[in-house]
Amino acid sequence: MSGRSSHRMLAAVSIMMLAAGLFASCGSDESSPAKPRVTYSWKLEDSGTTDALYAIDGTAWDDIYMGGWDGRMIHWNGQLFETMTRHCTSRINRIQCLSETSMWMSAYNDSVFHREASVWTGYAAGTGQPLYALWAVSNDDVWVGGSDGWISHWNGSTWTASQVGGGSDTWRGMWGTASNAIYVVGFTERVFFWNGSTWSQIAPAGYNNNCESAWGTAVDNLYIAGWTKIWHWNGSGTMTVVHDTSPTRLYGIWGSGENDIFAAGDDGLIVHWNGSSWSTMTSNTTLDFRNIWGTSEHDVFAIGGSGLVMHYTQD
Repeated sequence: MSGRSSHRMLAAVSIMMLAAGLFASCGSDESSPAKPRVTYSWKLEDSGTTDALYAIDGTAWDDIYMGGWDGRMIHWNGQLFETMTRHCTSRINRIQCLSETSMWMSAYNDSVFHREASVWTGYAAGTGQPLYALWAVSNDDVWVGGSDGWISHWNGSTWTASQVGGGSDTWRGMWGTASNAIYVVGFTERVFFWNGSTWSQIAPAGYNNNCESAWGTAVDNLYIAGWTKIWHWNGSGTMTVVHDTSPTRLYGIWGSGENDIFAAGDDGLIVHWNGSSWSTMTSNTTLDFRNIWGTSEHDVFAIGGSGLVMHYTQD
């Protein structure tokens, strides 16, 4: 090959390489516009009621139930709230959904309600006391708890009531993982555990803080919200205080996982655990919350007085 031909070939190759480089640089990430940052915040939802709300649970982001004063029931369909028929005139304190067609509720006047498909059935739990706590393992394995240490169990056909802990507790919250692993927490700062045959105390009084609700990820990973404290129980030893909200009281606690936990209480207080630290969130209200629940880390509802519903969702 002649020298002149070699020079022409090298020049052609250089031009091709330069063009390829320009084409690659045009498609590189450096020149692409930055993706907008997704943010989340607490927003007020129109609940359609001024009745105080205490109970919340659901099966999906577009199937959430809330209950409260005088038997008020509302349903979130993913876009707005629908008013439901009242099935009692007493305050609804807890709701638990086992499926889209099966839901349990406990009320202040010793009454328990079960919805199966479109059929509602009411029961007297047999305690003669206001009921605050509820945990349903299945439709034939349901627990409720209330004042004077009374706890009642439904086996699918009858309710059996008994006093637990000597009758000095007001049981406020329940949480469990199986029919033989259920916790109940109460006003005397005590925590009891059901092992399938008996209730036994696993945490003593003396924390000087009433317990309101419980949530966990496993039988040895329980969180409890109370008046100004959040405790953690690892299955042995004593409960550990992991966060103090003094002087503000907490009433509800829920998480999507062990590194994403929310707790809510008076004066619009919402605190959040991200896996390494607790922080106070901007709730955009100073009204009192009474419960909190969600379907994911970016879809959480905090409810309270005067029909208050704050929704943590994408901006």
